Amino acid sequence: MEGQNGKVGIDSKGNLYFDRKYIEDMESSHLKGVLAHEVLHLAFQHLIRKEKRNMTAWNIATDLTINYMLKENGFQLPKCLMPEHHYSKGWIYKINTDIT
Repeated sequence: MEGQNGKVGIDSKGNLYFDRKYIEDMESSHLKGVLAHEVLHLAFQHLIRKEKRNMTAWNIATDLTINYMLKENGFQLPKCLMPEHHYSKGWIYKINTDIT
């Protein structure tokens, strides 16, 4: 569904929202990574499992976890979605346990 302002997102019902210009300008390898990222939010039920957690902290933690998994499996993401510092499994685990 078109309508996201400069980004891509998915809701808990599986509806994908996107900004057409944003995805048209994206390299195909990055688009695959972005779509995989959104599908994993749905597969891991992140919007349902958020419960009463802080939305900002939850979103950052789940994004970092998904990006780490995608990177480890050879997916590419646009630089704006993948900070330059190195992710480690321990660091990702700590982020996720700190917000629960």
